[in-house]
Amino acid sequence: MSVIPSPERTTPYIPQYRVELRFAGKIAAARTADRVGYLVFYGGILVAIGGLIMEVALQLPLEALVAYIVGGLAVISGVTLLMTSLALHIIASIQAFSIRRSFPHNPLPAKYLHAEFVRWIHRADLVLTVVATTIATFASLGLAAGITIPSGLGLGFIGWVVAEIWGFGANRAVNKEVARQRRLAKVLLEKSRRGGTAVRR
Repeated sequence: MSVIPSPERTTPYIPQYRVELRFAGKIAAARTADRVGYLVFYGGILVAIGGLIMEVALQLPLEALVAYIVGGLAVISGVTLLMTSLALHIIASIQAFSIRRSFPHNPLPAKYLHAEFVRWIHRADLVLTVVATTIATFASLGLAAGITIPSGLGLGFIGWVVAEIWGFGANRAVNKEVARQRRLAKVLLEKSRRGGTAVRR
């Protein structure tokens, strides 16, 4: 006796409510803030290291001061972006539980919560690395900055690599589903503007 497959399993889920479409957009915004935040944060650290090299090895104190200022501002900007991203992730996680209950056939909330667990491990690694690096740098009155900062950068990079490998499949599934639903959102919203009832409130 043949078994008729469930339509929910064979047909890609089509979101029809605005809250679902906004949820996918919120995840995409959080991902962008993540990427830019990490790029600016680690870029600032590298610029500060370059300033240290200019001051110690090349004897260029003015250029080193400029590099310290630029690097410090970049790190502050990166932390601000990461905090914004964290807030977006927390809001999206809370919303994911609600959407999963309201729309059980939507696969995005479950995929997102799975990937979010890996990201929390990543965040914990970043926070611990930054705190340990800062404490070690200040405890040595800045004299060991040439050791503590590169070490912190290296440990942060290792943690990032481990988290990326661990969460590669989960993040890829989320990104693929977000891209699919956002493409559908454009089509559905366009139909809604033309007088259709594709998008529901």
